[in-house]
Amino acid sequence: MAISLILSALLMGGLGLFLMLSDPEALWWSTEAWRYRDPEANEPSERQYAANRGVGCFMVMLALILVALPFLPALHSVSDAETTSADSAGHCMPYAYGCDSGDASPSPRPTASGETVDPFSSAVASPVAGGAPVTLFTPVVEGAVQHHQSDSSEQIGVNPVYYPWTASDQPAAFASAAVIDSKVALATLDPAQATTEGAGGSVLGERTYIVVQLSQPACAITSASASLSNDQASISISVYGLSDVSRCGQPTEGAYVAIPLGDELIQAARSYQAPVYHPLAPTTSPSGASEHTPDPVPGNAWSSTSYDGDYMPTIFRSNRRGKFTETWKDPVTDADIDRNTLVPWVAPSSS
Repeated sequence: MAISLILSALLMGGLGLFLMLSDPEALWWSTEAWRYRDPEANEPSERQYAANRGVGCFMVMLALILVALPFLPALHSVSDAETTSADSAGHCMPYAYGCDSGDASPSPRPTASGETVDPFSSAVASPVAGGAPVTLFTPVVEGAVQHHQSDSSEQIGVNPVYYPWTASDQPAAFASAAVIDSKVALATLDPAQATTEGAGGSVLGERTYIVVQLSQPACAITSASASLSNDQASISISVYGLSDVSRCGQPTEGAYVAIPLGDELIQAARSYQAPVYHPLAPTTSPSGASEHTPDPVPGNAWSSTSYDGDYMPTIFRSNRRGKFTETWKDPVTDADIDRNTLVPWVAPSSS
């Protein structure tokens, strides 16, 4: 009933506006003349009829605006979406991921099967430290500990290449390494008193370790640990230590730390399978060697300047891993390696 009344009112109002615009005289005679004894004497002038037509036009325009207002935001959103779509299709940024500079159409980043590297490949023949004497720290605590700001220790970075030590594979450089006992260094502030020459083999024994080189000087190592993630997809390597002379004496440059691995971690490392990764764009140098391009290459949808490598050949990770200072396998492979992944030393014939 209410809807019928509203529709009737709209119909009558629309008819009134139509007559006001098309024939105001007929509208007056049908709605107003009956009020007067002498309608002809009281009929509006032509000027008044013209004014009524103007009022009618204004009311029609106002009604159209009021009807259109609720639809304007939706129309604006559609227009913006079409503009954005046209811009992204026709004005794609050159060499950006997902954009081919030739036809400005989206292009997927290529993938490759990740080759898993033996996490405990033999390092017996490795030229550790280039044949120079090796210094090995023993930590105050083996395993993960909770560090507080008050103990002054900080996480220390490690180099990307590690050296396995197992019961059957023991690099001579570590077997004959000078060992700094961090507990003694903290107690005496004298590195000489804390150092035992040639004690590496007896300290490491028959256990399994990965030996990492510190990327910054230290005078004592407070803890060294390896922890397996909940999904068993990564083993996080953490080294904490001190470099303050007033706490433990003169810091040592380029020292090593052995990270002990239990049976669970050894099994996880051996069972690990490298996931699929996205190779960076290679190019060919003037010498003919394949390298990663330092700049975007026309026609490629990706470039080595826009993305880090994500190849993870081993399970070992460190969020304080340093950069490669020497070639591990080859420049292309090295650039593809994930920035947190550690890799074992490999013999030149393996590269």
